[in-house]
Amino acid sequence: MENLSNNHNNLELVSNESVLRESFASLSEEAKVEVLVRFMKSNSLPQPQDNHKVGRKEDEAKMKYSYSLEFKKEAVKIAIQKNNNRAAVREMNAKYKEVQSLDEKSIRLWRQDPEINSNLDYDSAHPKRRQIRKLVSPFAKAEEELVRKIKERRGKAEMVTRDWIIAEAKRVIANPSFKGSAGWFSNFTKRCGISRRLPTSIIQKLSLDYTKEVREYLETIRGIRYHHEIRNNIKVIIGNVDETNIKFDMSRRYVYDFKGTKEIKVRRTNRNKLTFTAILAVTMDGTKLPPIFIFKTRNAIPQSLRNQFKNQVLLFTNGSGWCVEGIFQQWVNKIWLNLNFQQNQKALLVLDQFSVHKLSTIKKLLDDGQSLYAYLPPGSTGLLQPLDTHINKDFKDRIRRKFEAWYDLKGCQDDNKTEKGYLRAPNVSIVTQWALEA
Repeated sequence: MENLSNNHNNLELVSNESVLRESFASLSEEAKVEVLVRFMKSNSLPQPQDNHKVGRKEDEAKMKYSYSLEFKKEAVKIAIQKNNNRAAVREMNAKYKEVQSLDEKSIRLWRQDPEINSNLDYDSAHPKRRQIRKLVSPFAKAEEELVRKIKERRGKAEMVTRDWIIAEAKRVIANPSFKGSAGWFSNFTKRCGISRRLPTSIIQKLSLDYTKEVREYLETIRGIRYHHEIRNNIKVIIGNVDETNIKFDMSRRYVYDFKGTKEIKVRRTNRNKLTFTAILAVTMDGTKLPPIFIFKTRNAIPQSLRNQFKNQVLLFTNGSGWCVEGIFQQWVNKIWLNLNFQQNQKALLVLDQFSVHKLSTIKKLLDDGQSLYAYLPPGSTGLLQPLDTHINKDFKDRIRRKFEAWYDLKGCQDDNKTEKGYLRAPNVSIVTQWALEA
């Protein structure tokens, strides 16, 4: 080891390259390793870790930062005041030491950008907002014509696909350099606010004077409450009733699977399209009234099932599974007018524009029972009806969670199959219990 140290000291004193090579070759293997280790630890050779750090710093120096609007404003202001872009770079880099990558080119471009130094209200803009990069197209006029054609086609409810847009763009633009690439299509849809949409059914539409109708409805409710509560000291109990469809099979439309899977199969029940109707009602103090469930079948509800849910729910069946006049009359007589209002109370039932609600027989029943009633403006249930805005969705979500728990526990078991291989759907008793617990 002493001999090794002497050899190493002699090696350090030699500056000639050839002598250095001969001296190194004359060392033993252990000595060569020791020499290399000492050289690595010395300052004469950078360590691999230092090389990595140097490369990383060089990459960071080349990194482009996303400067805030406040930063750009300040840099342009200094450059204008001093009439020198380089002076602005030096001052900004000295002030913001954590950002050392600002260069003269950036300030020169910022000074030419009208959004930064002329037509932009800095006082009202958020100081941390980044500049919006606009996607400018060289075929702007042709794209306006393409947008017009898309609107015209969708106005007729005709299908618009990606291939149709690209083919029509090639025809409208008529430029050999235009390829209709995926990048152009993505930028075009962003520029024009176009996205892929799932077709929907007919939705409720508000009338042109819906604000006037809503105001009149609210004034009617206020007038009723003022007349009874303020002038006659009679408390008004406001209730709301609504019908909603519920599926026996509450499977979700989407499932999770691994990327690249070509075929996505889901085992569903044999009643994946069968529904039943629930008539739900609540009062303004949060009281839930007993519901009515209407099942789509010609068969009568077994007496054992009626006894099982006695005093909890009314069960009906018909060929459509929807609420009809006779069933809603039962609801008015057995549930709404059976609330036993006190002498200093008055009932007010809020109804939507469902045709059964507006029948003369229903109005007569409410009048005979000394119950007030009011109708929501057309198309405003999503805005004003409490059951639609706060209850129905949560009610169905809770039933779906119960269905998924049943599916995991029993529904997907091999012994729960029909002769054709479908999963057996939950029966009426199970679904009724879920709805009551929800």
